[in-house]
Amino acid sequence: MKSASTVNQSTGAAQGADCTTLSAVVLVKDEIANIAKCLRALAKCGVPTLVLDSGSTDGTQREAARCEHVVVEDFKYINHLQAYRYLTAERDLGAPWVLILDADMEVSQQLWNELQLAISRGNCDAIVAPIQMYVDGAPLLRGSLCPPKPIAFRAGQDYFVATGHGEKLAPQTRVYTTLASLAHNDLKPYAAYVATQVRYGEQLYRRTRSGDCRVRDRLRAATPVMGFVSAVYSLVLRGGVFSGRAGWAYALDRILAGLIQYRVCLEQKNAAQFTVSSGDCGSSIAACASQESPH
Repeated sequence: MKSASTVNQSTGAAQGADCTTLSAVVLVKDEIANIAKCLRALAKCGVPTLVLDSGSTDGTQREAARCEHVVVEDFKYINHLQAYRYLTAERDLGAPWVLILDADMEVSQQLWNELQLAISRGNCDAIVAPIQMYVDGAPLLRGSLCPPKPIAFRAGQDYFVATGHGEKLAPQTRVYTTLASLAHNDLKPYAAYVATQVRYGEQLYRRTRSGDCRVRDRLRAATPVMGFVSAVYSLVLRGGVFSGRAGWAYALDRILAGLIQYRVCLEQKNAAQFTVSSGDCGSSIAACASQESPH
């Protein structure tokens, strides 16, 4: 495959200054439902793009490779925190700034223009964008609980620290927050969402066991009501009830996420207790056998 620097050179005439300012990276695994629209949006902005694929089996790599401005590489994904550190502090992408996206995100021309303006001012190290959530392809006009997302970074630095099942910017980072939103429009089958919540539940249980968690995490692991609390907050306090079907579907997703994560934690706790009980039982049987054996 072509290198990222080769792509930059071959597209430089069409992209002008944008090509030397910022490169885009898209992290993917089994994103055939999303990758084409994500890359089309980036192509409209004229930005060279590196797709890092962590083991797709659904044709994502083949679909991404059809785009002339895109380089596809295999990537050993561990978590977003390590991926961000690799891309911002270790990997040389040939540009002073890097834009990092998931495949279910889309950059509008308005957001791209604002990114370029913020970079040209030179007074920030990271750019954060508010998220425009979509539910089943429809925009969620009100009710979203998704916080603004850091998406663009000055290369050569490590910006993130771990938090919950994700990461956050280090407190000293100079941040610019855009007015334009980043679209989050995940079109994968609903089963993929359920599988993600199962994974989050497993991560939540491990964090509670290690003590590396917030009060909110402990409540989510200890009681199934947190999903209902999130749904009420979305519908009532955030106005999701006025977003029609998308608002109700989003609230239902919050309930299911809370229930699934709690159920996974409960399963893990029961399994751990059973293992301990089995070990105690085995020790008791061995002790009894030792006492009853003839001398």
